[in-house]
Amino acid sequence: MLKLPARYFSDKAIFFYFGALSCALLSVFFNFFDEKPSRIAFFFSSYFSIAGLVFFRPTLKRWNVFFVLALALLGASKLFWFAVEYIGNPDFDIYNSYLATGKRLILAALIAWFLLAYKERYRVRTGQLIKGSLIAAFVVASGVGLYQYFTGLQRVDFYQGRATDAAYMYSALAAAVIFMLAKSSRLVSLIQAGAVFLLALYLVFLTGTRNVMLAFPAIVMMIGLLKFRHLGWKMLLAIVLAVGIVTAASYNSVIKPKVSATEIQLALYERTNGNVVSSLSSRLAMWKVGAASFEQHPLGMSQEERIVWFKQYVAEHHREKASLAFVNIHLHNEVIETASLQGIQGLVVLILFYATMLLYARKSHNPLLLATVLVVIFSGLTDVIFISREQSIFFPLIFILSALWHNEKPRNVTPGLK
Repeated sequence: MLKLPARYFSDKAIFFYFGALSCALLSVFFNFFDEKPSRIAFFFSSYFSIAGLVFFRPTLKRWNVFFVLALALLGASKLFWFAVEYIGNPDFDIYNSYLATGKRLILAALIAWFLLAYKERYRVRTGQLIKGSLIAAFVVASGVGLYQYFTGLQRVDFYQGRATDAAYMYSALAAAVIFMLAKSSRLVSLIQAGAVFLLALYLVFLTGTRNVMLAFPAIVMMIGLLKFRHLGWKMLLAIVLAVGIVTAASYNSVIKPKVSATEIQLALYERTNGNVVSSLSSRLAMWKVGAASFEQHPLGMSQEERIVWFKQYVAEHHREKASLAFVNIHLHNEVIETASLQGIQGLVVLILFYATMLLYARKSHNPLLLATVLVVIFSGLTDVIFISREQSIFFPLIFILSALWHNEKPRNVTPGLK
C-alpha cells in the first residue's frame, strides 16, 4: 500500500484549519448584532474541525490536552446529568438547555483540539487574522452599543435582548483586544489600548450590569499591573485616571441610580425575609435556598425536583419566597446552580474547569486568556454562563482564540501528527 509522507497531509490541512478558524471568528463577529449567523458559523467551524481530525489525526501534548479536556469534561458533565435525570423521565425535553450546552461544549473541545494542534504551523497568519478580526468585532460591537445609546435605549444590550449577557461577552471581547494591543510596548499601541479601555468601560456602564461595572476595570487593572509592571506607576496612573473619567461621566446617569437601587433592594430583602421580588432580593433568596438544597441533596436532582424542593422550603420556613420567581430558569450563580442540579460531581468538574483554564493562562503567560476566564468566573457570581445558548458558544470560542493568538507557548506543547 502506498504510504504518503506526513507533509502531504499537513499541507492539505491548511484548508480545514483556516476554514475552522475563519468560521470561529465570524461567530464572534456576528454575535453582537445577529445571533443566528453567529450560531451557524460556530457549527461550520466544528464541521471543519471534525473533518480535519478525521483526515489528519493531529495530536496534542501536555497543556493543550488539558485545555481541550477541560472543555470536553465540562460538556460531558452536563450531558451525563441530563442522561441520568431525564432519559426515561416524562419530563424529558430534547430542547433542555443543559443538553444543548453540553453538546456545544463538546463541539468547542473538538474545535480547540484541531486548531491548537496546528497553531504553530500557521502561527503568523493565525495571529494576524485573529487580531484583525477581534478588533473589527470590537469596533462593530461598540458602534452598535453607541447607536443604541444615542437612539434612546435605556440599557445597551448589543441586540442580545439581555443587557447582562451582552455585558459579559462585550467585556471579555474588550479585555482580549486591550491586551492584544498592549502586547506591543510602543506608545501608539498603549494609547490605542487605553482608548479601547475607556470606550469599553463606558459602554459596560451603559449596560447597567453591576457585576461587570466592578469586575471589568478590576480585571484589566490587575492583569495590566502584573503583565506590564515594567511600565511602573505610569500604567497604574493611566488606568486609575481612565476609571475616574468614565465614573465621573456616568455617575449621575448610571452609577448613582444603581447604588441607590442596590441599597433599597438589600434593605427590602432584610425587611421582608426575602419574600418580595426584586433583582437583588430574588438573587439572595435563590442563593440561600439553592445552597440549602445542595446540602440536602449533594448528588443533585432534576430541575423539576428542585422547583418542588424550593416550594417546600418556602412553605416550611415562611421566607425566601422571592426565590420562586426565577427557579424555573436558573439560580443566577454558576456554582450554586451547578451544585444544586449536578451535585458535588458537577461542582468538582466546574472548579476543575476554572482551575485548568487559569493554570493554562498562567503557564503560557497569556493575559488574553486570563482576562476572559476571569470575566467568566466573576460573571458567574451573579449569573449562569454555561446554559446560555449565546454564551456557551461565545466564551469557549474566545478562550480558543486567545490561546491561538498568544505567541508564547506553554511548556512541552508542540503540534504533531500521528
